[in-house]
Amino acid sequence: MRIVILTDRPFPYGMASTTRIVAYARGMTDASADVSVLCTKPTETPGKETKNTEIKGEFQGIQFIHTAGTTTRSPAVFKRIVHYYSGFFRAKKELNRMQECSQ
Repeated sequence: MRIVILTDRPFPYGMASTTRIVAYARGMTDASADVSVLCTKPTETPGKETKNTEIKGEFQGIQFIHTAGTTTRSPAVFKRIVHYYSGFFRAKKELNRMQECSQ
């Protein structure tokens, strides 16, 4: 079984919401599901210590992709808007790709 979790929260390191996603995903992974997390927008604040630096990877058996192409938010409002929408469009493409691979 393939499970995809869409989120706008930081992944794989973050606060309570991230911990919850990891817990759910780990439970499903332990039950033999193939779990992927798609982060639809950049979540790291510019100028602060960045914990989430990888755009694509694996964390505790959970595949993840930051679909906006970056993990760090831009200080420019226009660029944040572009990342917001491009993250959703790339997430849709990634979902279509995953669906084609499973058929």
